[in-house]
Amino acid sequence: MRTATVLGIVAALIAAFFYAISRPLAVLHDGLVEIPPGAGLSVITGRFFGGQAGSGMLFKAHVVLTGASRRLQAGEYQLSKDSIRSLTQKLLSGKVHLYRLTVAEGIWATDIVTLLAESGLADRDRLLDLIHDPAFARELLGFDAPGLEGYLFPETYFFSKGMKEDEILRVFVRRFREKTGGLLESDTAHAVVTLASLVEREARMDEERALIAGVFLNRLKRRMPLESCPTVEYALGRKKMALSQKDIAVDSPYNTYRRAGLPPGPVANPGLAAIRSVLAPAETRALFFVARGDGRHIFSETLAAHNRAKAQVRKMSGRKGEREIGR
Repeated sequence: MRTATVLGIVAALIAAFFYAISRPLAVLHDGLVEIPPGAGLSVITGRFFGGQAGSGMLFKAHVVLTGASRRLQAGEYQLSKDSIRSLTQKLLSGKVHLYRLTVAEGIWATDIVTLLAESGLADRDRLLDLIHDPAFARELLGFDAPGLEGYLFPETYFFSKGMKEDEILRVFVRRFREKTGGLLESDTAHAVVTLASLVEREARMDEERALIAGVFLNRLKRRMPLESCPTVEYALGRKKMALSQKDIAVDSPYNTYRRAGLPPGPVANPGLAAIRSVLAPAETRALFFVARGDGRHIFSETLAAHNRAKAQVRKMSGRKGEREIGR
């Protein structure tokens, strides 16, 4: 009789314990909690339960009894009406909170750095150092490049806090390699991506990408300067609606008004469509184009026709064309 009573009490205590760790707790209702690397059980308990000693003791007991104390993972966790049991499972699985980061086609590496830094996901200076490190670029790409500009593939990503800067950049480049696999050859990849970055920055309409690529390739074949405004903006380090003569005269290897051929590297991070347009350009005899101001361009085969197109744009808009290839 006494044994049965003891067993009944033990069963009741076990049932109460499992009920206590399985019910949602107000302290775990919502919010983000960050667990630093190397944090012990006491520190982790304090982060989630603060001064609530009772719940904290239950959490510790559950973790110890399940042998999980050395397997709880650091990171930032999103609470959502959690129980002690579900919280422990989150910490064991490392199901950390993920931040959505959308990278648009044609933005600069510095823009991506700003997005990551302002989200608290990475250190700005460390990212910039790695992006502009040719040795790191070669390690990730497998061919020589002045840096990772052009290879941070534009897409939507999900990152967690605590990732190292090199890990984040590896994710971008891995996506680039996945998307361009089978399209690029290592000996021409850098030139293709560099030209694609110009196309991405110049084109506003999808249907014009291949045509713009064709114009650039025509000019390269004739050893004509590309005279692309985005290369000047990149040399200046700022984007502008229109360039002045002083801007165009800036001394930089990226300034395609002053230097023939391609710039040393990409001037933006192009998407797959821009890369494909360089690999399969439109057949055209055009050597010039000017922006109409509505997202489209007027393409011309001769300088005389180009000058007439520019005059037409000025008449329509009352100002010089914002973007033009060829002066």
